Formats: sequence, structure tokens, C-alpha cells
Amino acid sequence: MKKILGLAIASVLLLSGCGGTSVASSESERTVTGCFDAVGNAKPCGTITTVSDDSWIPEGFNSYSGDNDIAWRWLKSSEFSGYYEAWGLMIIPRYGCQNGLYAELNVLDKNDVIVGYTNDSLSYVGAMQKAKLTFDLLEDDGAFATIERISCY
Repeated sequence: MKKILGLAIASVLLLSGCGGTSVASSESERTVTGCFDAVGNAKPCGTITTVSDDSWIPEGFNSYSGDNDIAWRWLKSSEFSGYYEAWGLMIIPRYGCQNGLYAELNVLDKNDVIVGYTNDSLSYVGAMQKAKLTFDLLEDDGAFATIERISCY
């Protein structure tokens, strides 16, 4: 009876498939866990790799690592005007940002020390619509900027 009950439990667990997921080293890869072999021993189910679709991204733009549905590129200085130190981004949200678009940059000096941050936002951006954000640093000690966050709401 115990053997039959054990086999029944193992069969139910086997038929129920994988019970959960855990994130692996990259966003596009997951290791599925919670599967059981024929005798009821837990084992990994394997790795599922998902491929992100970047075919929608216009030439010259990059996919934003925090959201594959956002494309961006740095603006050339001739494409915008700013104060002492200024940077600009052109952002395209694949599905639009109905409640707003926000971006934040860290500003670093020539020694790679963060000396400030700057941000910009827009209230609405339609699907595949280009949005220009400009970022100013009022001090004159920023050598370059890094994108810290782009959020589409």
C-alpha cells in the first residue's frame, strides 16, 4: 500500500509539471525548478531561453536593458541646447507611455566619481513616438553621464 501511495504521489507530481521558476544570470534565461523524476526526487526542469524581439527598434537606437520595449539614443549637441553641461536622449516607447516617461542620468567627473544627477520627464508619449529629453547640470564639473533609469508609465 505504501509503495502504491508513493507511486501515486510521484505520478501526480510528474503530471503537474514544473512547480516554479527562478531567475538565472540574465533576464532572457530562466531555470525552471520544481519537477520530479519517476521516483519522486526533485530535479531541475531545465532552462528556457526567451528571445527578445528587437526588430521594431529603428536604426541607430539601442534597446534599453531595463525594458525591451524602450529604444534610446544619445542626441548630438546640435539636436538640443542646454546650460553648462548638458546631455540629450531620444527615446521611443514601443507601446507608448500613457501616464508619462521619466529618465535619470548620473553625472560623473573625469575620475569616474559621481558628482550629480539630472532627470527629465514628459507626461505622455504615444506608441512609436519619438520623445526628446534634455538633461542639464548647472555645475561645470561633469565629464560624462550614464543612464540610470528610463521608466515608461
